[in-house]
Amino acid sequence: MSHVLSPDGEISSVIIKLSIWIWNGICIGCGVLLLKYPNTVSLRFMKPVHLLYFLVSTGIGFCVAEGALRILGYEPWHAGDIGTEDIRVDGEMRYSVVDSSLGHTIMQGNITVTMPSGLRFSATHCDNRSRITHPTTREIHGPEIWTLGCSFTYGWAVDDTESYPWKLQDLTPGYEIVNFGISGYGTLQSLMRFQKNLRTMKPPHIVILGYVPWQEERNSLSRSWKKNLSAYRELSFMEHPFGSLDEDGELRIARAPIHYAGLPLIQKSAFLNLLDDFVNTIDLHRNGGYELTSAILDTFSMTARRAGSIPIIAFMMDDPVSRRLFNHCRECGIRSADISVDLSNPENSLLPLDPHPSARAHQEYAEKIYAFLVRESLIQINNETSLK
Repeated sequence: MSHVLSPDGEISSVIIKLSIWIWNGICIGCGVLLLKYPNTVSLRFMKPVHLLYFLVSTGIGFCVAEGALRILGYEPWHAGDIGTEDIRVDGEMRYSVVDSSLGHTIMQGNITVTMPSGLRFSATHCDNRSRITHPTTREIHGPEIWTLGCSFTYGWAVDDTESYPWKLQDLTPGYEIVNFGISGYGTLQSLMRFQKNLRTMKPPHIVILGYVPWQEERNSLSRSWKKNLSAYRELSFMEHPFGSLDEDGELRIARAPIHYAGLPLIQKSAFLNLLDDFVNTIDLHRNGGYELTSAILDTFSMTARRAGSIPIIAFMMDDPVSRRLFNHCRECGIRSADISVDLSNPENSLLPLDPHPSARAHQEYAEKIYAFLVRESLIQINNETSLK
C-alpha cells in the first residue's frame, strides 16, 4: 500500500522541505523584529487595517498554495475511497479477511487479482495461510525455510511462479520453502505470525524476515499508517496490532481500531492534507520507530533461537533506515543479509502500473539470499537434505 495521495514522492519531499524553510525564515524574521523593535511591532500598536491586511494576505497565500498543489496532482484526503470494486478478486475467496490477533490474513484458495491500473496476477494460498512456492502436485520433504514479511515477500502484483520464495525454492530443491509473507504487514505482525505458527507447527530450520523501511509506521500504528488504512472501506472496522516500549525498553503489544482523525478540513483542502502528512512524519519520528523496530527484531531473533531455528533478517531496500538497522543486527549477532535491489531501475519495478518489485527483481532477491545461505554454510548445495 503506497502513501495515500502522494502522486510523486520526490515532489512531496521538496514541497515539505521548502515549506519548512519558508516557515523557519518567517519565524526567525519575526523574532529579530521583536528583539530589535519591541515597541514598533507590539500588538497594542496594531490597527484594524493591519489585521485586515494580514488576513487578506494569508487568504491569498493559501489559495495560491492550494491551486499549485491541485495542479501538481495533490488532492484532499478521501476516507474510505478504495473498496472491493476497485481491487477485484476472482476465485474461491477474497484476498484477505479479518484476523482477531494479526489484524488481517489471507484465506485458502486460488485467486486472480485485478487492480485499478489493469494489472492482473494470480495467487494460490494454502491451508496454513501461506502462498505456494512450487506446483501443488510436487511433494518436498526436506528441512523447511520460512519467509516472513510484507508484500515484497508475498510477491504482490506478480504471479506465484515469479515471487522470490518460489524462485528460492527452485534454487534449493532439497529444502521446503514456505512463504508466510502477507501484504500490508509490519515487522511486528510478522513476529506475531511466526510466534503463532510455532504453537501448532514444527519450527523451521531457517526463518527469513524480509524488511523494508515503511514497516516502521505499521509497527507503531502511526498516524500515517492509520491514514493509509482508512482509505480502504473494508478495513474501517478492523482492530490492528501495534507495539510500544515500556520504561525498561521491553516490547509490549496491544490492539486498537483503525480510526483516523487528522487536521481539520483535510477532506476539503489539498494543502491541509499535505500539511497533515507533514505532521504525521513528525509523529512517526517522535514515537521512536527505529527503537521499536530494533526491539521487534531482537525479539524475533530470540524467539527463533529458542525454537531451534536460525533467524535471518533480509534487508530488501538500501536506505538510511535499513542500513542503521542492518548495523544494529550485526552488533547484536543477528544474521543479516543485504538483498536490496535498485528499484529505480525500470526493469525492477512494475511502474507505472504498480510500484512493487517486478519478476526480475524477485529473481535477484532469490539469488542474493541463496548466495548468503551458501556463504554462511547454512544449506547444502548438492540437493541433499542433510545439514552441515
